[in-house]
Amino acid sequence: MTTSALERFVSELAFRPDPFQSKALAAVEQGRSVVVTAPTGSGKTLVADGAIAMTLASGARSFYTTPIKALSNQKFSDLVALYDTETVGLLTGDNVINGDAPIIVMTTEVLRNMIYEASPALDNLNLVILDEVHYLADRQRGSVWEEVIIHLPQRIQLVCLSATVANPEEFTDWIRERRGECELVLETDRPVPLTSVYMWQDRHRQETLGQAPLFGRNRKPNVAIINMLASGRGKHRRFTTPRRVEVVRDLADRGLLPCIYFVFSRKGCDQTAENMASARLNLTSAAERREIRRVAQRHVAHLSREDLTVLGYERWIATLQEGAAAHHAGLIPAFKEAVEELFLASLVKVVAATETLALGINMPARTVVLDSLSKFDGESHQLLKPSDYTQLTGRAGRRGIDQEGTAVVLHSSFVPFDRVTSIAAKGANPLRSSFTPTYNMVLNLIARYDRAEAHELLVASFGNFAVAHRSTKLAQNLADRRKDHTMFRNAAACERGDVWKIANSRRTTSGGEEEAVASCPDLDTHLMWAERAKRAARDIRRLERRIARSRPNELAEEFHDRRVVLDTMGYTKDWSLTELGRSLRRLYSELDLVLAECLRTGVFARHGAVQFGALASLFTYQARGRDASIAPEASFATDPIEAVQALAITIRDREREASLLESRPPDVGLVDSMHAWASGHELADIFHSDDMRAGDFVRSSRQLLDLLRQIRDGYPAYRKVASEAIGLIDRGIVEIVIPR
Repeated sequence: MTTSALERFVSELAFRPDPFQSKALAAVEQGRSVVVTAPTGSGKTLVADGAIAMTLASGARSFYTTPIKALSNQKFSDLVALYDTETVGLLTGDNVINGDAPIIVMTTEVLRNMIYEASPALDNLNLVILDEVHYLADRQRGSVWEEVIIHLPQRIQLVCLSATVANPEEFTDWIRERRGECELVLETDRPVPLTSVYMWQDRHRQETLGQAPLFGRNRKPNVAIINMLASGRGKHRRFTTPRRVEVVRDLADRGLLPCIYFVFSRKGCDQTAENMASARLNLTSAAERREIRRVAQRHVAHLSREDLTVLGYERWIATLQEGAAAHHAGLIPAFKEAVEELFLASLVKVVAATETLALGINMPARTVVLDSLSKFDGESHQLLKPSDYTQLTGRAGRRGIDQEGTAVVLHSSFVPFDRVTSIAAKGANPLRSSFTPTYNMVLNLIARYDRAEAHELLVASFGNFAVAHRSTKLAQNLADRRKDHTMFRNAAACERGDVWKIANSRRTTSGGEEEAVASCPDLDTHLMWAERAKRAARDIRRLERRIARSRPNELAEEFHDRRVVLDTMGYTKDWSLTELGRSLRRLYSELDLVLAECLRTGVFARHGAVQFGALASLFTYQARGRDASIAPEASFATDPIEAVQALAITIRDREREASLLESRPPDVGLVDSMHAWASGHELADIFHSDDMRAGDFVRSSRQLLDLLRQIRDGYPAYRKVASEAIGLIDRGIVEIVIPR
């Protein structure tokens, strides 16, 4: 009897798979796609690894997709350790390693682009892992996941890995309708139990810290906390938010380190880490401090001494050696990767992080602290959603190390305790579609499908499926309530007269027929049925309004409106692409049409590679939150930027006429910095203020490099200048280094 690939994979594990893992792997072995939803840290990745092993044994290829490059780099390293450098490759748009390997790790956008370009790399592809598939709900990038699921050839198996969501059945039903057999594997139990506690500081007891579980029996809010907080109200509030250093000191005393301390601002993370280091909490031994320095030096070995000085390396490593660190998008990748490695090795004991750390990066802790239950979303402060709470606290509890994880919520006078418990108790939000047609999508659909097929694919989106699914349920509910209404009215009828006059006037008796009715011995029963009929009538009106608001053809209408804009501007003609359209099809940018018009009209034609690279940043950079970008000082930029802005206004006018959501304006905030960098200046010449963090610069530069490659490959007239600009920008801290 031969041993199957799945049996070999399981036999080589150091542990027995959990039931949900075995169920998912069995479905994959039988040729079905699967949707696996499970809490953070429960072992969803094992399903992906087993599916890859089975596919590799069959001689076919596997693609592993992630939402962010950091996750792709991490997964690439994990798979290289599991296999070897010949078997595993990496494609992230700005980095290609062993692109012909049988196992490829990539960002989801890369796969979407390969599908639209009908890449031959898909020919022997049998398996696609969609990690963090709940990212489908992301307002800016979620459409990419739906595009992949819709357009990927149906012969290819999907393994969709998701954090806990409230409607996994609906999502799985959509995949079944779109792609055939798909099994939902639902795991609700955490491998390490989680206890959520509430912590406060008591001003009446020498500023001591107090804590208690958020919930009592049956997951009810802890009455003791409710009563305590009620007693502390008054002119001078008794209870206040604990100081961060004191929280960590308390956790250390109780053996609850390492911890991730979520602080929803970059500056707050930096200050928290530095405060921990200054407090001399004795988190590390001399030997640990030596090992921390060795690991950190390995991660920054590719950077010059001058760059490290600009980046504040000595202050950063001094904080690390005290066992504390910050982790956020403003740090360069080398710093973040060093922190991740040190935390996993339990050398760094406290990491102050923004919520970006919760996006699938492997950094479990014994304890998670939520500094606040509200965060700034770019426009205003909003309370966390239940799914945010679940995702963040899911880091607490290391499998095989901790008996339980602890999530600490700090008292705040701005968030009532009942709001805290309602957020913590719900667990998950429904997965909702953010699918919307873009100009690039319109062009790719026209290029690949006829009108009927394109329309069928648009209505195949999860958004349309959900609307249609809900509309069907609403219609059934409406039919049921109409039957109820008829039955209730019949039951309310009385042979002595009109019960409704009394029901509507709340039993007012004014003589005549209403008094034949008022004396009916069954009047109370009639009125009970009349009240039920009135409630049914209200439900009917509400359901009719909800059905009227459902618009399953909304996406098709937006597709048509965008096609009209493209048609009037010469990018499409009837149902085909012009030469302009074929070039624009290669641009995957939020401002794709504005950029295409700039390239068409020669706005950048007179400029060399340095200026071209700087001006291209207009289409990739976007200032954070409410920050307003300052106009560039470079004299060369004035005329082309004014031309770009004029073209953008023209396109927004066309979009407004077509009732489309207007494209955002180009952002000038990176032009000067990128001009200096492409000119050969060093970091010290660029970072003379706190306007931009080094991590932001690196990320923005790599996004720009992605776009320059798209221009190089899609616009032959700009191939030379775009290639030169890439060479000038892709250096130093911008250059990608994959730890081996």
